Amino acid sequence: MSGYAYGQWLRALASLGAGSRGAAAKARKWRAVLDGVNAGQVTVGSRTPVAGVPAWVTVEVVHAGFATGRLLAERPLTADEVAKLRSATPGSTDRERLNLHYLSDAGQVELLDALKSGQYRIDLSEEAAIPVAVALFAAGRDKQAFDLLEEIWPWIHRLKFTPTFTEVAVLSGDAVRVRSVREVITTLERVTVPQQITAMRETVTVWNPRYDALVALWAQTVNGPLPRLDGGEVVGGWPCTRWPDDWAEQRSQWLADLPGAVTGKHAHPKGNFARLHEALLLCPRDSADLSPRQVGWIRRALANALTKVRSAGALPEGPSYAEIAATLATRLRELRPYGGIPAVEPVTAHLDPPAHLVAKLTKALEAPAAELVHRGVITSGETLGAVLPQRTSRLAARHIADPVLAALHERTYTAFRERRGLLLLNLARQVQFDELPWVGANPAPGTDDGSARGVLRDTVRLALTAFPHTITPNPLVTELRAMADLADLDPPLVHELAADIFTGEFTSASRRAAATASRLLRGTLYANYYDLPDEWDNADFTTVCSDRAVAAGAPTRGVARTGAQLEQAQILTTHNLAVLVDTLDLADWLAEAAPDLAGTALDWIARRATQRPPNRHAALVQVKNIAYALRQALFFLSYCPPDHRRAHVHRLAANPDFTHVVRGLEHVIAGGRFDSAGTTPNGGQRLLGWVDHRAYWPHITGT
Repeated sequence: MSGYAYGQWLRALASLGAGSRGAAAKARKWRAVLDGVNAGQVTVGSRTPVAGVPAWVTVEVVHAGFATGRLLAERPLTADEVAKLRSATPGSTDRERLNLHYLSDAGQVELLDALKSGQYRIDLSEEAAIPVAVALFAAGRDKQAFDLLEEIWPWIHRLKFTPTFTEVAVLSGDAVRVRSVREVITTLERVTVPQQITAMRETVTVWNPRYDALVALWAQTVNGPLPRLDGGEVVGGWPCTRWPDDWAEQRSQWLADLPGAVTGKHAHPKGNFARLHEALLLCPRDSADLSPRQVGWIRRALANALTKVRSAGALPEGPSYAEIAATLATRLRELRPYGGIPAVEPVTAHLDPPAHLVAKLTKALEAPAAELVHRGVITSGETLGAVLPQRTSRLAARHIADPVLAALHERTYTAFRERRGLLLLNLARQVQFDELPWVGANPAPGTDDGSARGVLRDTVRLALTAFPHTITPNPLVTELRAMADLADLDPPLVHELAADIFTGEFTSASRRAAATASRLLRGTLYANYYDLPDEWDNADFTTVCSDRAVAAGAPTRGVARTGAQLEQAQILTTHNLAVLVDTLDLADWLAEAAPDLAGTALDWIARRATQRPPNRHAALVQVKNIAYALRQALFFLSYCPPDHRRAHVHRLAANPDFTHVVRGLEHVIAGGRFDSAGTTPNGGQRLLGWVDHRAYWPHITGT
């Protein structure tokens, strides 16, 4: 495990040398991981990774679940907190003095007034500890308050156990938001000239909107004047020298909106569009994977594009995008910074802002998750999982009669869900919300009155309808599990495991989920396509996955072997689809929705397959994602009538790349099965994401 951390540190250092944004911070964090491990202060794989620190303390966690050793609640005092120290109780540290102030008689009155008014913010779950103790004292529950204080007392001198006092707009009902007003203002303030606005204003008169957006996207990464041609030479700034916070999100949206294969003049492999598009595929967040030569091609392509546009004539009249963004930010400052907006139209009135600025603004819209999906604000299962704690928190607090404790419970839950998960070994479980000492002081949730189950059903239907081509991502699985607990349900939901850090063991939930899938899908298209076992009896789940991976042609070792084993686990469990349908009695709903869900997933596959990846690694990722999407589609097709199945499969037939996939599907739909090599007599092949497909897709897989 230390070798992985060492490799990440070296990669961050290399990115630092290439001028990658944020590389210095990444390098410092990975160095902290290594230093902590070497000093014996950090234990990789433990749920208490920092020596002497209890599990409920929030530690800083970097990629893949490695702890740096830093305690996030151990933060310096703010200016407001320093001012409060003038009358605070003595203590060994400033933090202790401030914490103890709010436990004094005067401090408790002050804190309780803020709790009753609701004008406080909890950013880390620890910040609710003293407020809960004070609320317990006020409710006459002194013993529970003293027990809580005894638990946190060893850390009273180090950690921030008090909230931030500020105006907060409270969500209600089923509303959620992706970002706060304050966060949206920050993104609008970054809209500046020339990196973003000039490129978009100049390109709008020449190329189609896709090309406009692509040029503008790369122009945002230029620090200084945009590149242009001067006598055949490229002058101006260099791309890949700055990375706006939402650049990766804009990139993902541009790629998602690309309507299949590029045609016309933009399809020329050495054209500006092709070069910028190819480079975009290699830059999920920054240019760490680009060579200096490739960055130079991006600069040349930008210069070609922007110089040609300059010669096309005058720019459009009217306010620049930066001016419009500034006006939007000014209007937002009139609202509560940590709240959202009830509607977009009052903020955009008389401005006619471009779509990309409206999209930024709509991130703060408070509305049901389904509406935000419909508006294109929530664009993935990951984002849906990230906003759901705002809804689950209200469900979790509904049984607490004391309104002060209920509000604290709700806000603590939302803050806790921001906590990053640790890399755990030996099937250890992540720290749970009810393990926080101040949460345990509250009464346990009562029996569900149907509210939590109803929200859970609605959420699952929304996720399947909006994103039928993707598996349930881990943030969403976590929230579905929390909702299930509130609904008095115990579905064996499983998380996606990373192939590069998998330790070779599955939880008991995986076997339970596989048994559910075999029972629910027996005799269906999905079961026949993947040869699901009819019964599990005493079979060991890990062994079954390993044997199936080998039989499917997986490599004998390395990450690819592990990935193939994990894919078999996802196949056997349907990665939560069967469990959710079975637990929530969704079979009747799915029978109606399945044709549309399967069609959407297959259409996504058809579009994705037209995109030619620039290298072998990107090709392998592409094949894996297509295989995973097909697995989703096959699950939905299993609930469709036979004639629907044949019609849907023909959605892929137009693409010659899918000839072997279509033949395999047609053979199984007709009642046949794959042989031990995963092939059919008519030349079909079972599609898997971690098996070598070079014989079928040589142009995709880089051979």
